[in-house]
Amino acid sequence: MRLGELALRTHSSAKSKPCQGFLQRENFSTEIIKSISPEDLQPTIKICVDGLQSSSLVMKQSAMAKLRLLVKNRVDNRALIDKFGAFPALIPLLRCSNP
Repeated sequence: MRLGELALRTHSSAKSKPCQGFLQRENFSTEIIKSISPEDLQPTIKICVDGLQSSSLVMKQSAMAKLRLLVKNRVDNRALIDKFGAFPALIPLLRCSNP
């Protein structure tokens, strides 16, 4: 199963709190990130960007951490992350006293 498919499956199964299951996962391997095509990462990035809008601080922190890994490990992910609006969503969190 691809990481994007896992993200979508987890996203669709957590109806009351979207993204919660995926964003709470601890094992977000950099080796997996490096091996996945940008097209397959799109659902994962979308879930992370949606997580930035959560009212839960834990969800926001998890989304930021996963986006950081995506940006850190592959330069081509930056444009893809920008396409989904992550950078404007991160700006208010930079001003937060407890991001």
